[in-house]
Amino acid sequence: MNGNIISSSFTIDKAVHCGVSCINGTTADSFEYFYKLWELDKSVKLIFTNRLPDYNFYTSKYNIDTNCFKNFIELDYKDLHKYKFNKLLTFAHHLNKILHQLKEPLKIDNLYHIKNEFNNIHKITGEYHGFGEFKEVTGLNNYIYKLNFDIHKTFNNTKDYILYKCNSETLESIKIKSNLKNLIKYSNNEFINIFELIYKLVYVKTNGCFDRHPRIFDECKFHNIDIEFHNLGTILDGSVLRYNFLLQNGIQPRYLTEQDEIIQLMLN
Repeated sequence: MNGNIISSSFTIDKAVHCGVSCINGTTADSFEYFYKLWELDKSVKLIFTNRLPDYNFYTSKYNIDTNCFKNFIELDYKDLHKYKFNKLLTFAHHLNKILHQLKEPLKIDNLYHIKNEFNNIHKITGEYHGFGEFKEVTGLNNYIYKLNFDIHKTFNNTKDYILYKCNSETLESIKIKSNLKNLIKYSNNEFINIFELIYKLVYVKTNGCFDRHPRIFDECKFHNIDIEFHNLGTILDGSVLRYNFLLQNGIQPRYLTEQDEIIQLMLN
């Protein structure tokens, strides 16, 4: 299935933007916000500016109406200036860098940019050249990323495996891994629902990688999967923030609802 290609000089009323080149947490974040918006307004688009993911990623993970795929659009970054956007929600943390490279400014009425975990929501109005900082949206300081748990598939089967995640191995992390049994090898490009197979997540954080906003802790909690977190680093990143937030608050603050501030900004 291919994404729609839209003609130039086209106005897009409301859209969510996914700017990653691989399947990762941002792919899921952008889709889950899009789908919540699409349920409420069937004109909302999901724009991909690197590549269109395999639709099997979505159907393996979610209970969804696949008619939503008709609202997927492929665009090249260099072609963004050809379109007029009324409202655009983007999760691309590198958007400023990309817009610096555009020959013409982005024509947009309201651009909402979510960059990192517990970051303020930023907004720009008018033509945007990629220079300067986004302005903070009043009342949305320290906005918390949400997950659209309403569409996540759930499982009641017996689970046999442990998922080990470490983005940059060290001797200490390798020692932890060597003591684990029944590990499952898994890639985001394998279209299986990993939460159907594992009973435990072992996540090892080291200084070799900065994880912006890992969602896997909340997903594991939702699926009643045990979490073992090893903080071997000294750098504060999204994994430390997100894991500690989960311990202190549970996953209820992470539920994406119609009343969410960003959803309301996009709809009204």
